[in-house]
Amino acid sequence: MTSRVVGYTRTLRAGAPIDEDVAVLKAHGAEEVFVDAGEGHPRDRPELKECLARLSAGDTLVVTSAARLSHSLNHLVSTLRSLDDDSIYFRSIAEPKLDLAPASTSETSAYLIALDDVRRALLGDRVRAGLRAARMEGRRAGRPSVMTPDKIGIATELRSHGRSVAHIANVVGVSASAVRRALRTV
Repeated sequence: MTSRVVGYTRTLRAGAPIDEDVAVLKAHGAEEVFVDAGEGHPRDRPELKECLARLSAGDTLVVTSAARLSHSLNHLVSTLRSLDDDSIYFRSIAEPKLDLAPASTSETSAYLIALDDVRRALLGDRVRAGLRAARMEGRRAGRPSVMTPDKIGIATELRSHGRSVAHIANVVGVSASAVRRALRTV
């Protein structure tokens, strides 16, 4: 049986263009490319499951980036271990140090550095997705303010009666700097 090169990629959000990734994978020898759309939970990827099920010993799985293969570092490591156990080679175009090819002789430190790069890329993807979701729901990202509209009203009233910022902070139950910031915006 001849070995095959199979590609896999996924979009990070629904409707994102994927043609460029598919073209790159085919340029790197992928005979067949599996694509998961960025809808639903990151762990629910039917095309990845189908891709992995079709691979056999001697085949090579190629991806544009390991971050496209995995939703977490733990998932990446377990997937790579499973591929290696089944004698399936792995090639990442963006992270060549992760390659599990018969001729690769990468050192452990280089491998761990590449894994850390993937971890950072995955973290960045999750942060951007969270910020985008908050923005779409009309929420302000970040820590909520301790100064609620009621507390701002009390602080404004007390300040109009000549009370100090320290006294207002004590009454409202927040820090003096929070009171100052709130009063500046009023």
